[in-house]
Amino acid sequence: MRPYALNDSGDAVGSSAPGGDYRNPRAFAYLNGVLHDLNDLVPSDSGWTRLGIALDINNHGQIVGVGLKDGRPQPFLLTPAE
Repeated sequence: MRPYALNDSGDAVGSSAPGGDYRNPRAFAYLNGVLHDLNDLVPSDSGWTRLGIALDINNHGQIVGVGLKDGRPQPFLLTPAE
C-alpha cells in the first residue's frame, strides 16, 4: 500500500497492488478507521474499469485520482453521498 494524502480528519487515500502487481494498482481510502477499495464504491455501469490511484482527499471527503474509463486513463473525482 502506498498512501498519497491525508486530510484533517485522518482519512487517507492511495493505491495498493494486490499480489504485488504494481502494473494494475487499485485506489483505496481509509475512512473513519475502515479500509475501502474505491472500486467497490463505483457503480458497475459507470464505464470505469478500474480506479488505480487516489491522489488526494479534501476535508469534505472528495477524492481525486486516476483510473481507467472505457479502457483509457482518465482523472476522477469522487464526492461522498450525503
